Amino acid sequence: MIESAVAGQGSDQKAVAESATVPLAIINGSKDPVVNLDYIDSLDFANVWEGEPIRIPDAGHGVHREKACEFNAILLRFADFLNARSNLPREGL
Repeated sequence: MIESAVAGQGSDQKAVAESATVPLAIINGSKDPVVNLDYIDSLDFANVWEGEPIRIPDAGHGVHREKACEFNAILLRFADFLNARSNLPREGL
């Protein structure tokens, strides 16, 4: 992953977040020492689920490990949201 980033390979994550037509679940730990949370808050997300990034209190960068129950509960809510959307009638079909 780091080699790809240094080589300039991969997608422009900022551009993807600001233009995505699919819902994005943005989940960070409130005490993440790696991710600049103020920067995340400054992005103009096109379609962030629940209207803003989600912060799990007292979690760092490995939020999925550090607060697995909370993270998994959020992930399941997101999956339920996506499943409900997929059951909606689609225009033109």
